[in-house]
Amino acid sequence: MTQPAPVLPPAALAAFELIGRTGAENLELRYSDPADDGDDGPVVWMAVARYPVTIDLSRPSAPAGRYRFEVDAAMNPAGAVLRLAERLIDGGECTHCHRPTIFDADPLGAGPLDAMGCVYRFDPELATYRRTCEGNPRGNRAARRARGER
Repeated sequence: MTQPAPVLPPAALAAFELIGRTGAENLELRYSDPADDGDDGPVVWMAVARYPVTIDLSRPSAPAGRYRFEVDAAMNPAGAVLRLAERLIDGGECTHCHRPTIFDADPLGAGPLDAMGCVYRFDPELATYRRTCEGNPRGNRAARRARGER
């Protein structure tokens, strides 16, 4: 059975863009409908991100042009995209303030997470995810210290 095109909430649409900022070349939403095979199970939605494989100069025989894929699934399309964004962002390192990265789709989620790292939080006014170190002098000082500057 063909599923209608999903209508994603703004936080999930912004998560698409955020996943692209992690280096993904392509992002797709797919679904698996057991009814196509005569089964009565639930429809499962998947968010699939495609990343290029860089050439490993230490292994010249490694073929160029290959891809790796990252996938997460949920019972609805928005859940699949948000799960994938969370898995890709959580535990990384912010390239600006060098603190651990945390994904938070809740625009009202300010709280203890902010003290633990650089939180990528959905900003409904701008319909994008923003870092807590954006425009934050403390975050900028931390980045300068990490680079050995005063």
